[in-house]
Formats: sequence, C-alpha cells, structure tokens
Amino acid sequence: MTAGLPSGLRRTLHDVLGGDSVLEDEDDRRFFSHDIFEAGQTAAAVIRPVTVEQLAASVGAVASSGLAVVPRGGGISYTAGYLPTRSRSVVVDTRRLDRVIDVNTTDMYVTAETGCTWEQLSQALAGTGTRTPFGGPFSGRYATVGGTLSQDAVLWGSAAHGGASESVLGLAVVLADGTVVRTGSAGTSAGSPFQRYFGPDLTGVFLGDSGALGIKAEATLALMREPTEARFASFSFRDRRRFVEAMGDVARSGAASTCFGLDPLLQYQRVRKTRLREGARKLKGVVRTAETTVAGLRDAAAVALRGRRVADVHGYAMHVIVEDRSPEAADAAIAEITAISRAGSRQLPDSVPRVMVGNPYVSLAATLGPEGERWVPTHGVLPLSAVNDAWNRLDKVFAEFAGPIERFGIVTGLLTALVGNRGCILEVVLYWPGPRNLWHERMLEPSKLARYRDFDDNPELDSVVVELRSRIIESLHRSGAAHMQIGKRYPYLDGLEPGARDLLEAIKNHVDPDRLTNPGSLGLLGGC
Repeated sequence: MTAGLPSGLRRTLHDVLGGDSVLEDEDDRRFFSHDIFEAGQTAAAVIRPVTVEQLAASVGAVASSGLAVVPRGGGISYTAGYLPTRSRSVVVDTRRLDRVIDVNTTDMYVTAETGCTWEQLSQALAGTGTRTPFGGPFSGRYATVGGTLSQDAVLWGSAAHGGASESVLGLAVVLADGTVVRTGSAGTSAGSPFQRYFGPDLTGVFLGDSGALGIKAEATLALMREPTEARFASFSFRDRRRFVEAMGDVARSGAASTCFGLDPLLQYQRVRKTRLREGARKLKGVVRTAETTVAGLRDAAAVALRGRRVADVHGYAMHVIVEDRSPEAADAAIAEITAISRAGSRQLPDSVPRVMVGNPYVSLAATLGPEGERWVPTHGVLPLSAVNDAWNRLDKVFAEFAGPIERFGIVTGLLTALVGNRGCILEVVLYWPGPRNLWHERMLEPSKLARYRDFDDNPELDSVVVELRSRIIESLHRSGAAHMQIGKRYPYLDGLEPGARDLLEAIKNHVDPDRLTNPGSLGLLGGC
C-alpha cells in the first residue's frame, strides 16, 4: 500500500484531467507498476491525459508536489523502464494521446501524438502511398510511438533504415516542470517539423532516454514512398558461423529491407506455439498482401502445404524481405541475397517472411511460451565483426548454467536481426515454467489465457532466471554490445567515459533538477 496522493495534488489533477483520468484503486496502481517481467514499487496514482496541454499541466503539478513522474506507453517492456522506484510516484499512461496530427505527403513527414501505436500509425498512412522508414517492432499492435522512441527498437525496415530513432525528425517533450520543448526545425519561431538537423541535434538527446529526461508528447517521423514490389527468401544453415557470415554479407550489400534469423531452439518454440486457427488467420494476410487474388491463393496454398514444415527444420533460419519500386530492382536484390546465401545453406520456401509481412504485429500471446511458460528476451546490438565471438561467449554462459537449465526446464533461443549495414542484434529468449503475473492477467484476453497452463510458483527457479539473465547481459556487455530498451536493467551510466557521463548528468540536472522524471532510468538516480 502507498500513502496515496496529497490532497492538494489530487484536487489539481481532478481539475486538470477529470476524475475518470486519475486512477487510485490499488489494483490499477499495482498493474501500472508491473511490466512483463517484474513489479516495481506500487505507484500512488495513475493519470491518463488526453491532450498535450493536460499532460504538461499534470506533470508540472506532480513534480511541484515532490512526487516522481513515470511515463508508460503500451507497457510492452521487460527492463523496468516504466516501473516506479518509490511509492511516491505517479505513472503517466500516455495511451489516450493517440491522435495522428498531420500527414504531410508534400514535405514527407507525419506528426503523431506519442500514445499512437505503430499499427494505428500504419492505418493512418494507408492509401497515402507513403510509410515511415522504420515500420515498428513485432509488438506494434500495442507498442506506442513514444514508448518505442524512449526505448528504441528494430525490425520492420531496420536492415535498410536502421532502428526507430533513425526515422525521427523532431519531438515535443514535456519536462518535469511542465515546459513543452520542441526540437528540430519545429523548435524555431516560424519553422515546420520537416528537418531534424538545425544546429545541435536536440532531438537525439531525448531518444532512447527511457523517459529519464522528459515525457514525449508528439513525434514527427520521416515518410518515404511506399515500395510497390516485395520479394522474399528463406535459407537454412547447418553451420552457425556460416549463418552469421551470410547475415553480415546481406547487411553490407544493402539489398534487404528486413532480415532476421532464428536459431533451432527458437524455431522449435515457434512451431510448438502455432495453432491451426492462428494459421488460418495468417493465411488471409498472405492473400491480402499478394498483388493479385490468383497469386494470393497460390501463396496461401504454399503456406498450407509447406509452411509448418518450413519452420520445423534443424539449423539456423535466415528470413529476408526485399522492397523496391521496380520489379527489376527487386529481382536483382533478391538474386544478390540468394547468391550471398547459397554457400552452406539450403533454400527454403519463403512462407515465413510472407506470412509475417501479411501480419506484421504479433498478438500478446507471444509473451507466453507454447504451454504458457514465462518469456523474457535479453539482447545486445553488435558490430557485424563481433557477432560470432559474442555468440561463443553466450555459449559459455549456457554451459555454466547447464545443470539448472536442464533441472528446471528452462528453454533458451536466440533471434538475430540486422540493424542497418553495420550492426546485428543478438536477442536471447528465455522460457521457463513459471506462473503468470498481474501483467499477463490484465493484458491478455481471458479466452487466450484459458488456452495456457499457469505454473506453480518456484522461488528457486525465479532466482536462477534472474541470475542467468544478469549473466547474459554481462556477457553481451563484455562483447561491446550496445542496448536498446535500457530502462533500469541494462548497464549504461557506469559504462560511460567520464566526459560523456558528466555531460549526461548536467543535462539531467538542467531538465529535471529535482530528479523526479523516471528516477533510476539510464542509471540516473533520483532524490529522496
């Protein structure tokens, strides 16, 4: 239990937001203080602003009352990024700030409030002939633009265009005192948000900050013409080193828009998770994305006949999507990737990337294992030259934990994805037979939860998972990895060289002198 809101602050928040936008029920406070993996301190209240003006006024009121302000987007997080570190905190649920403000296909940008999800943004752009270079993460049905930009993310379009932050032109950010700061060319007296770089890059300061420096209210993203041609390819490699080499060569070629891979254990988990009803739904997506009905039916038949066997293979699977605006260019790009990948692999039917393009954003059921096991990922972004050595180091961690992994039934898998032409993400996924938590009970539909087993509590197993995850982070960090979704779990501040650390601390002290904006994120501690 918490002490609750000071009475004066409660009256102010009710005046600014209305009573239904201030949540003080214990169940609500506990839920909004919980992420996929763990719980933080239970917040004193949750507020749900509907306008930027409400956000600014309420944040200023909370901070002036001495309570911490903790922003939360879609809640699809597992690094304590939005978990309060003290009970005297107010969580800001930004999901009602979900308007797409301006789709400007003349100057090629889109401005949206940051509670807008990637799926909502995609729907708003449908029919305009444009899209954002980064198309969102797997969780884009729920993940908000603001949450993603606070954490950074990769996937759709990342092989060609990098992570989420690379698509950003400018932001409107609410600071701890309620001041609204606009960055990029929109920060000038008569400017529009068409350009990120006008003087120092103030936009970049607030990207990937895990909400430690301010609360993002609006974001302007670049637009590009929608590619009219898509090509797909899938390959299976027996040898891991060759798999890593092929992904590196694909990255350097610049031919793919999206490229990701799955190790054998993760493939096995995905196959176990697949359900016939889900498969039927995905087939419809393949038909929708095909150029013609006849082509769509042919693709659907291929998935129906071979799709499940495609995933159920031994080896390392690499899936590639090519996008372009002419058939000749798309054909040339997929031919180059096929030539790169031919040695040491066998080509698979391209059902997996086709299905995923038809249904780019996954259900929250993906946050549980095939039988309802708990799930948590841990990642590092590495230069292409360091991926193989980093993976070898991870093998040593798994070998060290081989006994507990076998005894408790922990399953490990690994996903890779290209980040531009220089980097690759290694994401270790852990599944373990642990009980669901409050996050799962509130976020997943009861009908979906009913399909899964709820395992018994096992504190010893929980301790092993926490320790294993910590060792994975340590191993990746020693390999020189960068991290997204830093939150309060990945090392950041302590690893900075002194000059950079002093600069970050100085920025924090300026925008949040009382250290009340998401204390603990990035390692930036708050006051009492």
